[in-house]
Amino acid sequence: MQPSLPPPQPLRLPRRAIVVAVVLLVVGGIIGYLLGSAGLLQATLRVDVENRSASDLTAQISVNGRARQTLAIPTGQTVSADFRVTFSTAEGAFFEVRATAGAQQDVDTVFVDRPATFVVSLALG
Repeated sequence: MQPSLPPPQPLRLPRRAIVVAVVLLVVGGIIGYLLGSAGLLQATLRVDVENRSASDLTAQISVNGRARQTLAIPTGQTVSADFRVTFSTAEGAFFEVRATAGAQQDVDTVFVDRPATFVVSLALG
């Protein structure tokens, strides 16, 4: 008769190996993030919206189709708002800026290729 073998034990990793694996994953994630965002810069879009209508307006400002802010603009006044945008250092980017108040709207597109402030002037009314 052959001696029976004990049942196989589950694989147990030493606690130190688990800690090292977690640390390596975290460090790898941080390095990946830094390398991935290394080619990105930020700029500011300064949006000036003029109200040419006979009444006060509430305008919705959007950048590339995404609503960013609502502005209350008194009659005959211009109100400004700043928006941070991110773009690729190698290629730059186009940003479409739109102001909408009811049926009134104005839109302009600006090309951003350096970290600076780009002024976009819009008028409603």
